[in-house]
Amino acid sequence: MLRIGLIQATVADPARQKAMVQQLAQRYRADAQRREQQWADRQQHDPRFQSYKQREQIVVAEVMAMQSIPSGLTRNEYLRQRLQAERERIYR
Repeated sequence: MLRIGLIQATVADPARQKAMVQQLAQRYRADAQRREQQWADRQQHDPRFQSYKQREQIVVAEVMAMQSIPSGLTRNEYLRQRLQAERERIYR
């Protein structure tokens, strides 16, 4: 937002302002996509993440097959708790 404000404050031509703001947004989107891809690449080579993803499938299947959920929780709350416990166990 600060950069957009600087563009608006220093460039008088509205058409040029618009083009510069669009270029700025495009650079930010490209940078975000690059960082997201780098993160995904790191995850693919992380044995702990791969272990978690395997356990995640098992836990989801178990919870979805349950007829009743313990402790009066909703299915989503219980699933969230179980998956959090798996993450904590794997990433310790």
